[in-house]
Parts: sequence; structure tokens; C-alpha cells
Amino acid sequence: ANGKGLIVGLSNQNDLKQHNLLIKSNGITLIEPHNHIYFVNCTEYESSLDSESSSKINKQEADVISKLLKLINDQYGNMIESGEIRKDAKKDERKSIGVICTYRDQARHIKNSIKGMKFPNVSSRREERLIINTVDDFQGDERDIILVSMVRNPRGDRYSTEFIDQFERINVALSRARCMLVIVGSQEFLSRSSINLPDINGRKELDRHSFPVYKEIIRTIQVKGKILQATDFIGEVKKNGK
Repeated sequence: ANGKGLIVGLSNQNDLKQHNLLIKSNGITLIEPHNHIYFVNCTEYESSLDSESSSKINKQEADVISKLLKLINDQYGNMIESGEIRKDAKKDERKSIGVICTYRDQARHIKNSIKGMKFPNVSSRREERLIINTVDDFQGDERDIILVSMVRNPRGDRYSTEFIDQFERINVALSRARCMLVIVGSQEFLSRSSINLPDINGRKELDRHSFPVYKEIIRTIQVKGKILQATDFIGEVKKNGK
């Protein structure tokens, strides 16, 4: 983000940073090799792990991320079998993955969701292992593929947004990916949210007040990447046990 708007990545990033993934599920093409940025729209409301906690979780976002981790691992497994990528002592071409959450309880919830699942086809190098953490704990870290869980989608109009309205957090979350970025969140809620965006060069007169940063991010993804729906990954949410 800068004083003039949003810039996503480098103009030649498609040449430099290949994730090589083609992922289809239930007859729908989800991830394509030439697309490097995605937004997955989730419509379910946030909740809390317990009444005492001020932290938030979003179960639908966690389900989408768990499914996407499995799909990525399975597809890279197919590519290792076919010889498209190598996994041996001489040359390990497996990509690394990180999951960034705006709330600590969401990171904990996703870890519990994938407990017992193995991801042998993504990088297991110590400095590149699969990591699921908060924005603050991810500072300075990078991965080839980053999945971001925005979490927030409150019921009603009374809520605080301290964890998603700081531009430093937005910048960290969206700049950790080398090859592919997938943002998972509520398109409707985020599009209504705005922040005070400081000028990149510190010129106060160029600060953007009440700037709809997420709306701009999603609009940029519509042009340069792809918008997907949670149901593309996990199907329709069952109501009343039906």
C-alpha cells in the first residue's frame, strides 16, 4: 500500500515466482499456475472459543484453509510422482507453506483442525516448515505459499477492529508470500471496513483517512488474480442437520 493506492507484487513476478499448481475439486478449477493471488469469500460469522476470550475464530475459514492445505499437498504429491518436481537429497523442489491468522485462537483452531494430517509433499526444511501463526509472530518470516485467515465477520454493528485496521499488520500479512498468496475472509465485511493509511514517505498531508483498503485489495485481486467462494472448497453449509 502507498499514498496513491495499492500495488500487488512485481510486474515480472509471474516469470520469477512459479508455484506450478493446477488444482481442481468437484469439477471446478480452483488454483491455476498463471494466477498468483486469490481471495476466498467466506460468509459464515466469526465466533469465540469461549466466553472469556476476546480472541476470535472463524470455523468456515479454518475449514477452507484445512481443505486447501490438503489439496496443495496432494497436487504436489502427484507432481513428485510424475517427476515434474524433485524430492531427493540432491535437489528438494518442494514449496513451503505458511498460514497467517489475525487472531491467535484462529491459529490454534486451524492447528487442531489438521491434527494428525501429514503434509509430506511440501517443504519440511526446518527454516521452511509448515507454520501456522499470528501476523505479529510472522514478522520477518516468508514462505513460498501464504494463506491468510482474516477471521472477522461479526454479527451486528457493534465490534472493534483493532486487529485488522492497522496498516502495518496488513503489510506484513500480504507481503510474506514468494509465489502465491491466498486471502480467506468475508468479502462483504472487509469491503465495508476502512483504515487510516499513512503516506509511505511520512507526508502527513498525503495520509488517506477512512481508506477502504480491503475493498481495493479485493478489487485488485478481481483484476490480477481470482475470486473464489468457500463453497468451492467445502461445499454448502448444512443447516439443521440436513
